[in-house]
Amino acid sequence: MDAAPAQGWLDRLRAVLARCGLQVVRAVAGRDAIEFTLGPGDGRELHVTATRRAGGAPAYRTGPTLAYAYAADPPPTPAEMAEIDLLVSVMTRLEARLPAEWRGAAAEAPDDVAFHARYPFARVERSVTAEGAPWVEVLLRLTARCNQDCPFCSAPPTPEPGDGEVEACVADALRTWPSARLILTGGEPALSSRLDAAIRTAIESGGTGGIVVQTNAVPFAVPGRAAALPADPRVEWFMSLHAADDDTYDLCTGTRGQLPRALAGLRALVATGRRVTVNVVVGSRNLFGLDALVDAVARAARGVPSSPTLPADAAPPTLHFSAMMCPEGRPSAADWLVPYRDLVPALIAAEARATAAGLPVDPLASSTHASAPPCVLPPGERAVATRRPEPGPGETGYEDLSRPWVKASTCRACAFDAHCLGVPAPYARRFGVGELVPVGPAGPARPAAVPAAVTCPATRGRMPAILALAARLAAGEPGLRLTLDVPDPGDSGPALPGDEPLPASAVTREAHPLLRRAFGVGVTVRSRAGRPLCLFDDTLAQVVLGRGGTSDPPPRDAAYGPACAGCALRPACGGVSAGYLVAHGGARGDADLRPFPGPPLADPAAASWQDKARLLLFDRPGATVALRDLLPAGAVPDLACTLPWTRLELHEGRGGFGPCCSDWMARRSPPGRRSLSPALWNHATFQAFREAMLRDGARPATCRPECPVLASGRARAADLLLRGGPAARVGNQVALVDALLAGRTRLDARPLSVCFPVTSGCNHDCVMCDCGERGTLADQRRPAFYASLEGWLDAVVEVDANGGEPFLSRPFRAFVERLARRGDGPGVQRGGEPVLSVVTNGSLLTPAWLGRLATGGALPFRGLVVSLNAATPETYLAVNRGVPWAAVRRNLDALLALRASGRLAGGLAYSMVLQRMNANEIERFANLAIADGVDCRFMLPVGDRGGQSVLTDRAAALAAAASVRRAAAALSAAGNVRCASDALAVAGVIEDRVARGVLSPL
Repeated sequence: MDAAPAQGWLDRLRAVLARCGLQVVRAVAGRDAIEFTLGPGDGRELHVTATRRAGGAPAYRTGPTLAYAYAADPPPTPAEMAEIDLLVSVMTRLEARLPAEWRGAAAEAPDDVAFHARYPFARVERSVTAEGAPWVEVLLRLTARCNQDCPFCSAPPTPEPGDGEVEACVADALRTWPSARLILTGGEPALSSRLDAAIRTAIESGGTGGIVVQTNAVPFAVPGRAAALPADPRVEWFMSLHAADDDTYDLCTGTRGQLPRALAGLRALVATGRRVTVNVVVGSRNLFGLDALVDAVARAARGVPSSPTLPADAAPPTLHFSAMMCPEGRPSAADWLVPYRDLVPALIAAEARATAAGLPVDPLASSTHASAPPCVLPPGERAVATRRPEPGPGETGYEDLSRPWVKASTCRACAFDAHCLGVPAPYARRFGVGELVPVGPAGPARPAAVPAAVTCPATRGRMPAILALAARLAAGEPGLRLTLDVPDPGDSGPALPGDEPLPASAVTREAHPLLRRAFGVGVTVRSRAGRPLCLFDDTLAQVVLGRGGTSDPPPRDAAYGPACAGCALRPACGGVSAGYLVAHGGARGDADLRPFPGPPLADPAAASWQDKARLLLFDRPGATVALRDLLPAGAVPDLACTLPWTRLELHEGRGGFGPCCSDWMARRSPPGRRSLSPALWNHATFQAFREAMLRDGARPATCRPECPVLASGRARAADLLLRGGPAARVGNQVALVDALLAGRTRLDARPLSVCFPVTSGCNHDCVMCDCGERGTLADQRRPAFYASLEGWLDAVVEVDANGGEPFLSRPFRAFVERLARRGDGPGVQRGGEPVLSVVTNGSLLTPAWLGRLATGGALPFRGLVVSLNAATPETYLAVNRGVPWAAVRRNLDALLALRASGRLAGGLAYSMVLQRMNANEIERFANLAIADGVDCRFMLPVGDRGGQSVLTDRAAALAAAASVRRAAAALSAAGNVRCASDALAVAGVIEDRVARGVLSPL
C-alpha cells in the first residue's frame, strides 16, 4: 500500500478489511496512530487503535512496527474479541505496505454498513435490475423466534430489537433509501408484536418501494389474522412453502402436522387480495415433489369449499423457486444440496406445470443469493432475469474455499462476473465448480451443455422434467444441448441422500423414447464409467461405421463381465469401470452387459453392410442408421423416391392402391382391392412404379410433378433410415434393401410401412374435404381386416391409418384398444416402440379414452397427426365445421400431458391444409406448433371445394407461399429443420405452379 497515493489509502485499507469479514464503520488516521471503529453486530461499537511503536506504551498485542490496543465498556464478549483479534492479525500482515505519511486520512463505511452497526437486527441487500438500475432492500428481522426449524434457514442469529427500535429503523431506512423495499422477516415475523407497527410506520413514510412480509403462513391460519394487518396496496406476502405432503413438509420445517395450517394460511393470504409469492427452497428431499406442490398452490388460488371465496380481482399466487444458500450457521443445509444439472431441469418442469395451471412464476434468476448461477441456466432464463446481486467485499472469490461463495478461475472472462456470486462454498466442496462456464455478451463462449444428471432410481420419475427442458431448448434455444450423466459408482463422490447409482441401460435403453430419439441430436449421454458397445448406440455406431472413438475417456480400470468373453465385439469394446461392474453386476457379474452373438470381429468396420445393420439395429429400439452410412460412396442408387420399395398404401373409395397417396399418382391402380394381401405388393402397379424410378430419374412417368415427396427429396435412397427392433423386423429391412440395391422390381420382403383408410365417415365437415358430406361408416374396415393386419406387424416398421375420422370406427377403436392391452404383442411394443400412426381431427381423443388406453402403460401410437387447419378458435370452427376449439384444445392438452409423462412415446404433429380461409394464420399456426413443442406440416389442397383453394388465384397462391416460407424460417429457428424443409418444399410447389401459369385446383 506504500505505492498508493496518500489520498484514499485508508478507504482502500477499510475495503481490504471488509473483504476479510471485518465491519469497519470508520477509520481515522493521525500522525502516528490509526483508530478503527468496529460494528461487530451487537448494537455497540468497539475501538481499536494501531500506534507506531515508540516509548513502550502498553499494548494488547504488537506487530513489526505497530502496537495495538482496544477499548470497550463493558468488556468485549468472546465474539467481539474474535473481531479484534482478526483485525490485529490482518493489520500485522499489512504494516509494511502502509504509506509513510498518515496525518489527516479518514474512511467512512458505506451507509449500509453504518446502518447495520446502528441496527444490528437490520441488513441492507443491494442488487441491480436487468437494466442495470440499483435495487435496494432493507431486511428487518423483527424477531429471532420461529414456529419452525428449517435445516436450511438462511436467517442469521440477530438480537431482538428493543422498544421503539423497529419504528426508528424503518424511518431511518426510508430516509436513507427512499425507494427501498422493506422486507419484514424473522424468525417468523407474525410472532412479533412489532409487525403491525413496522407496517404502519412504512405506510406513513410514503416513500417505500414496497413492504414485504416474509412468513410461513401458519400463524395466518387463525381466522381474521391476515385481514387485521394494516391494509395498503404496497403490502405483499412472501410465503415459504417447501412441500405439499405431510412427511416432506415436516422434514423441511422441523415440525409435525403444520402443513394443513400452512395451506389454510396461504388461502387466507390469497383472500386478502394482495400479492402473494410462494417461495420454495428446493433441495434433495423435495426435488421430486414439485409437481404436487404446484398443484396445491393452484388449488389454493382457486379456493376450496372450506376456504373463503377468492375476491374476483385477486391475482393468483406467484411461485418463486430458490436454491440452497448453505449459511454458515446451518451446516446441515449442505446435506440438502442438489447439483444444478438436476435442479435446473426440475425447476423448468415445475415452471411449465405452474404456467399451465395459470400460476405466474418468477424468473429462475430473480434472487440475489438464492438463484442458480447464470451460466447453468438456459439463455432464455438469463434473458428474463429481474435482478443480479452486487457481491459484498470478501463475499466471493475465485477457487477460494475460505469465502462464503466460490467461482471458477475461468469466471473472470464471464459477462456476468461482476454480478455473480458463484456457488456456495459447501456446494463447491461437494460438487466442484466445473459446471461454471463463462458466458459472453451474446451467449455461451462455447456450445453450452445443460446437464441433467442421471444418478438414482428416481430418474424414471424425473424424465418429464428432463423432457420439458429438452423441449424448451428445442423450441426456443436450439443451440443448446442436454447432457445426461452416467457417473462412475466407484468415484462419483458422496451421493445425495437416498440415491443409488443408476445403470447405463436405464439411460440408453429404458429412457423415455422421445429422449432416446434425440440422442446425438440435442441430447448427449456422458459416461464416466465407460461406454460398452452393448449399451451405447452412439459408440457402437462409431466403431461399426469406422468413425473413430468416443469423446468420453475410457475407464482407468476397464472391466468386463464373464459373458463378455463370447461377445463378437469384445476386441473393440472398452468395457466398464470396476466400480460400475460391482454396482450393477448382479449375481452373474454382468447383468447389465449383453454380448453380441457371433465370432469375434477384430475390425467391425470391415464387416458387410448387412452384418453392420444387424449389429446396429437388432433388438435396439430407437436405433437408426441411414443407408448412406452403411454403404460406400457410389454404392447407393440415385433414386428419386424409394416408396415403391418401402410403402404399401390402400386408397379410399374405389379400392385403389399404390406406393403413396392417390393424389400424386399419375398411374392409377385397378379398383376393387380393399384387402391387405401380399399379392398386392408385387402387383403390376408396383412393378411399374419401381421400373419408372429405375428408368426415369428425377421425373418418373408414374408420378405427378406436384408430388411433395419428390419436391422435397425426402424419400431418396441415400436417406432411407433402417430402424432397430426385433430380429424379424431388422431382417425384413435388410432383405428389402438387398432388393433395392439389386434393382429388383419383384420383392420377397414385406413393405416397411402400410397405410390404409379406416372409413370415409367423419364427424366434421371441413371446407376442403367432402368426407363430412358424402362419407359413411358403411365402408369402414371390418374386424377381419385388422386380424389380417396383425400378421404383418412383425415385419413392418409403421402402420398408418387415416380417413375420414378413423376413431369413429368401432372396429378400429377395438383394434387400438387391443394393441394397448397387449403392449408386448407382435409388432406393437416389442423392442419398446409401437408401430401405429393415425391421422385424426382429434375430436374423439378425449382425456377419458386416452386414460383408459394408457392404463397398461404407454399409448399404442407411433405417431399422431392432428388436422387442426387453424390457429384461432374462430377460424378453427369456420374451417373444420365440427366440435368447438375448446373441446379439441382439451384433448391436445391431454396428449401433451401424456407425452410429458412418457406414456405417449410417439410423435405428435399439427396439420394445416392451405385454404383461403386460413391463409392469414399460416405463420401463427407454425408458432402454435412451436409453442406446444410438436411437429408442423402444411398440405396442398386437393380440389376446390367451396372455392377455397389457394392454388386458383395468382395473388393468393404467392401470398400463401410467402407465408409458408416465413413459417419455415420460424420452424428452422426453433430447431425443427425437418418440418422447415418440408414446408419449403410445399412453398416451392406453389411457386412452380404459378411460374408455369397453372392456376387450377389439384
